[in-house]
Amino acid sequence: MKDLFRKSAKKLAIVVLDRHPEAYARYIFKKRFHRKMNLDAPKDINEKINWLKFRTDTSEWSRLTDKYRVREYVTACGLADILVPLYGKWNRAEEINLDELPESFVLKTNNSSGTIFIVKNKDDIDRETMCRSLNYWLRQKVGVLSAEPHYQMIEPCIVAEQLLPANNGSTSPIDYKIWCFNGEPFSIWATHNRDASGAIVGLYDLNWNYQPEYQVFCSHYREGTPPYRNRIIWIKCWTLRVYWQNRFRKYGSIYMLWMTGVFILER
Repeated sequence: MKDLFRKSAKKLAIVVLDRHPEAYARYIFKKRFHRKMNLDAPKDINEKINWLKFRTDTSEWSRLTDKYRVREYVTACGLADILVPLYGKWNRAEEINLDELPESFVLKTNNSSGTIFIVKNKDDIDRETMCRSLNYWLRQKVGVLSAEPHYQMIEPCIVAEQLLPANNGSTSPIDYKIWCFNGEPFSIWATHNRDASGAIVGLYDLNWNYQPEYQVFCSHYREGTPPYRNRIIWIKCWTLRVYWQNRFRKYGSIYMLWMTGVFILER
């Protein structure tokens, strides 16, 4: 009886949150920052992103958030050569033919974050567990639970991609998120040692000066000394600007460039 009540309460909550995403976003903001969110006159990047989310046209956000369809966008920009090789795409886990995949690969859903199977040897896969997890992730109302309505417009699927090697002392591939404002690169958010519990993160300016004062750390995104700090030195700002301005179109005044080792130079 208790389990039935919990399931009914969860379904009701999802319906309510789906109909009132902005109210839920305000609740999340107040709980996290201990102040009300001001969407009439946003003052910081958190409020600005929420303003864009609820006060502007975000139809293109769904395509760019979709881990499968974003490949169309990157290809249309003439950058198909930087995409991680794609091995397959399926609507249900039972459709996956492991015999057609290489020994190592990554399986993930396109409609969420952290819904990923890292396969180093496919002979070790527990297929029943894999199918159960992937199908469960496909059913999740990610956009509702995170107050990000553009996720709800994504048609869920499963993709298999090449497994990227960990590098520079990290237990996972190091990725770089380039924050841009008004068409110009502003700062670099570097992440390493990703796992189910979170990741080690660091924010830098374009000359790789560490800027912890601009970060908010938590149990999921933890501060730590990057193992790559002394090896990955700098990004040529002019190269980054040319790359961004000449190869990508701009959607909104705030956006990020995701990279894994692109334009990183080592001394």
